[in-house]
Amino acid sequence: MQINIKYLPIKAHYFFYWGGVASIWSFIAVFGKQMGISEVGVGLIFTVAPVAGLIAKPVFGAVADRFKKKKMIFLFFLLLNLMAFLSVAFLPQNLPVHPVQLDCAMGMSSIRQCGR
Repeated sequence: MQINIKYLPIKAHYFFYWGGVASIWSFIAVFGKQMGISEVGVGLIFTVAPVAGLIAKPVFGAVADRFKKKKMIFLFFLLLNLMAFLSVAFLPQNLPVHPVQLDCAMGMSSIRQCGR
């Protein structure tokens, strides 16, 4: 078996990219829930993203073939993907509102439900 050295960088990219994605993919729903995204919202994201990719890949593949700018378009979308993943860290976290109040005073504590 021979390895084509010309394609080694792209093979390494896909190996490390999908290795990284696979390690966190099963936890994406948990991260979304922690950030306050509903189950429906997480499901919508998991539905829209592959459908958008299904449409965008042939379109931008044709554009890359037509203008002979495959590497530039590949790097553009690679950077766009990186920015999308990194931007998740800067999203505001929606903390859940718990209708309870904790009072601590002089060695005694009490928990009371608010609004009841």
